[in-house]
Amino acid sequence: MQQAALVAQVQQQLALAAPAASGDLDFIKTMTVIGMGQAVADTARAVNRR
Repeated sequence: MQQAALVAQVQQQLALAAPAASGDLDFIKTMTVIGMGQAVADTARAVNRR
């Protein structure tokens, strides 16, 4: 969760620096957080199979 918060913080800082890119940055943030959640889910699934 700490890493997801860091991604969100960096996204906000970059959006302030380049407002025209804020939509793209939001998309990248969303996809990154989804990927992090998927990695956690995949790991939990693998651990539960053992």
